[in-house]
Amino acid sequence: MQTAYQVQNIAVGLFLLALIFVNLLHHGIRRKHSQSTFLAMLTVNALLLVLDFCIVSLSGKTDAFSRGALPAAVAVYYMLGPVLAALMVLYLYHLIRREQTPKPAFLFALLLPAVLNVLFSLISLKTDFTFSIAEGNVYERGAYFALMPAICYCYMTFYLATLWYKRASMLKKEFYLLLFSALLPMAAGLTESFFDSLNVVWLTFSLAFLLIYISMQNIQVYTDYLTGLYNRRKFDAALESYFSSGSKRKRLCGVMVDIDRFKQINDHYGHDMGDSVLKSVAEVLRRSARRKDLVARIGGDEFAVLFSGTGFTTADVHRNILLGLKALNERGVYPFEISLSLGSETCGVRSYMTQREFYKRLDSSMYEQKRFNSAPRTGAR
Repeated sequence: MQTAYQVQNIAVGLFLLALIFVNLLHHGIRRKHSQSTFLAMLTVNALLLVLDFCIVSLSGKTDAFSRGALPAAVAVYYMLGPVLAALMVLYLYHLIRREQTPKPAFLFALLLPAVLNVLFSLISLKTDFTFSIAEGNVYERGAYFALMPAICYCYMTFYLATLWYKRASMLKKEFYLLLFSALLPMAAGLTESFFDSLNVVWLTFSLAFLLIYISMQNIQVYTDYLTGLYNRRKFDAALESYFSSGSKRKRLCGVMVDIDRFKQINDHYGHDMGDSVLKSVAEVLRRSARRKDLVARIGGDEFAVLFSGTGFTTADVHRNILLGLKALNERGVYPFEISLSLGSETCGVRSYMTQREFYKRLDSSMYEQKRFNSAPRTGAR
C-alpha cells in the first residue's frame, strides 16, 4: 500500500514536469540564462523522481542487479537534492540581475555546499555517513543523514532572504509566486522529517516549478523581449493603478526618453546596430533609476521611467541618464554618438490631473526638447 502511494506521488510529479516542458516547447524556449536554468531545474527534479521510483522498486530485492543498482541510485539521489536547491538560487539570480552571467566568486560560493554533499554521498557508499544499505538490500538513513537536507535548507533560506530583499523591484504577483515556490517544498521537507513514509518533497518541487512557470508567463506578458525592460502594457497598467480611485497617496514622477535620429541609425548602419543601441540605452536607463522604479520601453525608440514617493526627483533621473549616456559615448562602443531627448512631469498628491493629461504632458515635454535636438549629429567618427 505504501509503495503504491509513493509511486502515485512520483507519477503525479513527473506528469506536472512533463506538462510544463510541453508548454515551454509550445511557446518556444528562448535562449536566456533564466530559461536554461529553469530547464535544468525541471531535468534534475525529474531525475530525482525517477531515482525515487528506483529506490522504492529496488529496496528489499536481493538479486545481483538490485544489489548493485540500489547503492548507486541512492548515492546519485543524495547528490542531486542540493543541486536542485542551488539551481533555484541561480534561477532567482538571473531574474533579479536581468539575465546577467554570475560572477565566478558567486558561482564558487553557490556550488561549494553542493560539491561537499557529493563527497558525503561518495563516502556513504563505503560507510553509513549519510545513508546505508542494510542487510536484505534495504535503504536506510545514515548517522549524518541531516547534512543533505540541511544544505538544501541553507540554499532555500538564502533564496527566501534574497527574494525578500529584492521584492520592491518585482511585480507583486511575481514575488508571491516565487515565494510560495520555495515555501511549498520547505514545508513538505519539514513535514517529511516527522513522517518518514510521507515522501512528497519532490512532488512539491514539481508544484513549485508549476508556480515558477506561471510566474515566467506573467513576466513575459509585461516584458519587452529585446531590452528586458517592462513594456507598454506594464507602463499603462502602472499609470492606471496610480490614477484609479483613492490610490493617489504619493506624488508620481515620470521621465520620457526618445533616441534622437534613431531612424537614421537603422537606415545607415542596419537594424542589428539599431537593436544594439536600444539595448545600450535600456541599460543606461536601468542604471539611472532605482530598483523599485518602473523602467519601460513604450515604443520603438521611446522609453519611460515612473516612480513615486519622496527623496528622488526627475532631476535626479535626468542627471543620472545624462551621466550614463556620456560614459557610454566616451567608451566608443558605436561609430557615432547617441543623443537622447528627455521630458518629465510630476503629479502631486493634491493634483486633479488625469491619467491621460499626465501622459500627454509627459509626451509634450519630451517632444519639446526633441525639437531642440533636431540638428543631425550622427556620423562616423
